[in-house]
Amino acid sequence: MIENGKEKEPRTLNVRKSDLEFYHRLLAEDSPFNGMDNKRIFLLAMATGFFEEKFADVKDMTSFCRTETLIPEERALIDAIAVYKEGSLDVLSNPRKVFEIAEGYASGGIRSLYEQVFEGEFGTYSKRLEAELRSIVEKMGGGIKSDSEEKEEHSTRHA
Repeated sequence: MIENGKEKEPRTLNVRKSDLEFYHRLLAEDSPFNGMDNKRIFLLAMATGFFEEKFADVKDMTSFCRTETLIPEERALIDAIAVYKEGSLDVLSNPRKVFEIAEGYASGGIRSLYEQVFEGEFGTYSKRLEAELRSIVEKMGGGIKSDSEEKEEHSTRHA
C-alpha cells in the first residue's frame, strides 16, 4: 500500500499458520508467558530467531497482532533488526519489508522458544534464561552479581 508517495505501514504482524499452535501453547495457563499478549510473545520469538540466526520464509501467514500497539522501543528493536539484516538504513523507507524481516525471525525462532520453555533440559525457563544472559554479559566483558553477592556487598559497604 502506498499513501502520499510513501509505503504505508502494515496493520498487523503476521505469523505462519503452522506456528499458531506454538504461540497459543506459549500463552497457555501453565506457561511462564501466561498473561502476556500476542505482541510480546511475537517479539520474544523474533528476538530468539534473531539471536539464534534463524530466519524462515514468511508464507501462509495469518494476522497475529496489530502494529499500532507497538511502543517506540519495540518499533526501534524491529527497525534495528531490519537494518542489521539488510545492512542499510534504506530498509526503513519500506515498512512492509521491515515487518517481513521481523516476521521471518519470529517464524525462525518460535519453535526454538517453545522447545526452550517446554522441552528443554532440567530447570525452569527463567533460570536457564538468566544463566544464558549472564554468560552473554560476561563474554561482553561485564558481570552481573547474584542477589546474594549484591546483599553481601551492600552489607559490607554499610557496616
